Amino acid sequence: MNPKNQFEGFFDNPEKPLTFNGETIKPPIGACIQTLMMICASVPDWHKQGAMRLFVCEGLHMASDQMREYRETGENPPVTSGEAAFMMLLGDLLSATTQYASDEEKKKFLSDEDED
Repeated sequence: MNPKNQFEGFFDNPEKPLTFNGETIKPPIGACIQTLMMICASVPDWHKQGAMRLFVCEGLHMASDQMREYRETGENPPVTSGEAAFMMLLGDLLSATTQYASDEEKKKFLSDEDED
């Protein structure tokens, strides 16, 4: 029996949950990656659970956006090669297990385009 997903629509909330004095707070890229590592280590079958997949997809999205921002300013992102490899493995695992993707994940994150 699956428990009710209490986080349904969390990422679509128009009110930014991470705000301070009206400004959106972005967690550092390292915190995003470490959170992903913690999720994957503590829930071995996370890739089969719709809500966990959404958390991982959103975390990868946040981390990759920050990496892109660093690259656009000509800086090297503060990411180790191990962290970058971990992110690539997560992306590969998500791509290989799309049969577990929820409709929300498919709508937000899956496309037929190859972004490489």
